[in-house]
Amino acid sequence: MKYNYLKYMLTALLLVCAMVAGAADFQVGGICYNILSQEERTVEVTLIGDGYSTFHGEYKGTMKIPATVAHDGTTYSVVAIGEGAFWGASELQGITIPHSVTSIGEGAFSDCTGLTAIVIPDSVTCIAAEAFNNCTGLANVVIPAGVTTIGSSAFGNCTALTSIVLPDGITDIAASLFSGCTSLASIEIPEGVTAIGNSAFLNCTSLTAIIIPDGVMAIGDYAFSDCSGLEGIVISSGVKRIGKRAFYNCSALANVVIPNGVTDIDVLAFANCSALETVVMGNSVASIGREAFSNCTALTGIELPGSVRSIGTGAFGNCSALSSIVVAGENDVYDSRDNCNAIIMTKNNTLLIGCKNSLIPGTVTAIGASAFANCSALTDIVIPGSVTAIKNYAFRGCTGLTKIEIPNSVKTIGDYAFNNCTGLASAAIGNGVKSIGHYAFANCSGIANIKLPDSVTSIGQHAFDGIAEVSYPE
Repeated sequence: MKYNYLKYMLTALLLVCAMVAGAADFQVGGICYNILSQEERTVEVTLIGDGYSTFHGEYKGTMKIPATVAHDGTTYSVVAIGEGAFWGASELQGITIPHSVTSIGEGAFSDCTGLTAIVIPDSVTCIAAEAFNNCTGLANVVIPAGVTTIGSSAFGNCTALTSIVLPDGITDIAASLFSGCTSLASIEIPEGVTAIGNSAFLNCTSLTAIIIPDGVMAIGDYAFSDCSGLEGIVISSGVKRIGKRAFYNCSALANVVIPNGVTDIDVLAFANCSALETVVMGNSVASIGREAFSNCTALTGIELPGSVRSIGTGAFGNCSALSSIVVAGENDVYDSRDNCNAIIMTKNNTLLIGCKNSLIPGTVTAIGASAFANCSALTDIVIPGSVTAIKNYAFRGCTGLTKIEIPNSVKTIGDYAFNNCTGLASAAIGNGVKSIGHYAFANCSGIANIKLPDSVTSIGQHAFDGIAEVSYPE
């Protein structure tokens, strides 16, 4: 049985090797070709090699592809650079493509690390996925006006690429198209583009500014993530969705205007934009995703429009400079009643997002999950007698908070609620508290002693780790 299996696998491997070794229909002048149509007398350039492990990398130096090639008495037109034709040809330094070629296939020049320049003829209409991926020596590319399709990752990881001109016929910026192009300093997106794909400009660290034209309806996930040099963006009113992590870790971005038209700001869309000082939101924003603006440590104010219907947990978490929060009066889901400098969910009176200047109104019944998390500038807060629940992570990491008095009205203190409040010197827990969650006061090392009321019936694991003395109810 085992012998038959090994025999089968060996036979299959030999067949694969034979297929690869015989990939080219013929070779002329050191270039291999496949016949595409005998009737139309067309061929494509294909890979060269003599076995499974040596089928790439053998094209070298400077090459010129002819417009026509003769074989067995027939003259063929060279109309395409085939899939993987020059893949891994690291010693290929230059190539001339004839005007007979209309398409450049998938991975055609991928990993041609020695290629420094290429002229794509006007006849080309399609550049397939990964066509020039990882061509690390390629510095400049002009794409002709006739090109209407450029596939995903076509120029990914072209780390020397400083500029590129996209033709007007392009309708979308494909996924990962320029991902990892760390030297790309500028690019103009044509007016006809309707979508910017996922990771399209991921890690383009030299890109300083971008204008997104009116035709674009969506900015994909990770589209400009880790563009650490990006200082300015113009988002058109045609955009409806800003994708997950779209501008994540754009640490030089200082100001953002989200125009009328945008309805969704997805998860972590602007997270870690540490220089972001101002955000202006248009009046059509309906959804702000989880941690969308988290760790925007320079952000000083939030003005929430009336259109917002959903805010994810930690949407403005760890925005340590935040001092002003205002909700538009016409918003019927959220409010900032009594000039409280906070966002409150109107229907259940839960304070969702606070800041260093927040005042908790006497009508609030719960302090929401992560409401003040990592608000290191918060030094004092009064919890009113209307509050019955302090939820998970509510004050976690509020290192500037020096004391807290939890009123008798509070029944539950959630997991990690005051975790790592290292500046906390005293904590008075009201006699209505029944449940204290896991790690609720862990690492509050400034508290010498904490006394628990007789009402407490449930204490989570490690709730008071780091506190010298805890007086439990008898």
